[in-house]
Amino acid sequence: MHAIFPSSLWTTCVRTAVYIYTHTRSQQLLFILEVIAAQFLVLPQQPPSLLPTLQFIRQTVEKVQYQKLLVKCTSTILGNILSCLLACDVCSPQSEPQGIRRQVMGILRPLLQACDRNQDTMLHTSLLQILRDFIVSNLEQCQAAVFKSLVAVAELYPVLVRGILRTALQAVERSESSRGVGTDSRLRSAYHMLADKVKE
Repeated sequence: MHAIFPSSLWTTCVRTAVYIYTHTRSQQLLFILEVIAAQFLVLPQQPPSLLPTLQFIRQTVEKVQYQKLLVKCTSTILGNILSCLLACDVCSPQSEPQGIRRQVMGILRPLLQACDRNQDTMLHTSLLQILRDFIVSNLEQCQAAVFKSLVAVAELYPVLVRGILRTALQAVERSESSRGVGTDSRLRSAYHMLADKVKE
C-alpha cells in the first residue's frame, strides 16, 4: 500500500473519508430531528403520543459521541423540548403526566452539558434567542411555570440562563403592569428563584 501511496497521502485520504462519512451522518441526524420537532413535538398532544417521541430522541442523543454534533442538536430541538418541560410545570405534581419530565431531562442533560463545554459565541447567541423566545411566547399564559422550567436549564448551563435575566425581568414587569400585581407575587418570586440559581 505504501509503495502506491505515500504515508502522508494515505493518512489524509483516510481522514477525509472519515470526515465525509461523519458529516453525512450528522446532517442526516439533524434533518431527522428537525422533522420530528416540526411534526411530532407540537403541543398540545396527549402524553401517550408524546412519550414515545421523547424516548426516541433521548435514545438517539445518548448514542451521539461527538460533542459538536450534540451542540448542533441542541439548536435544533431545544425550544420544543422546553415546551414539553413547561407542559409538565404548569401541572400540579399530582396531575403531571408520568414519564415526560424524566425523558425531557434525559435529553436536556447531555445537550446542555455539551453546550456548556463549547465556547462558540454564535452558538451561545443562538441559544439565548431560543430562551428569550420561550419566555416571551409563554409568560402571559403560563406565568411562573416558565421560570420553573428555566431553573432546570440553569442547573445544567447557568451561564446561558444568566444571559437572559434582563429579558426575563422585563417580561415580568410588563406582565405586572398589564394585569396589576395585587397580592399575587408568584411571578416575581419565580423570577428571583431563577436569578438566585445562576448568581456568580
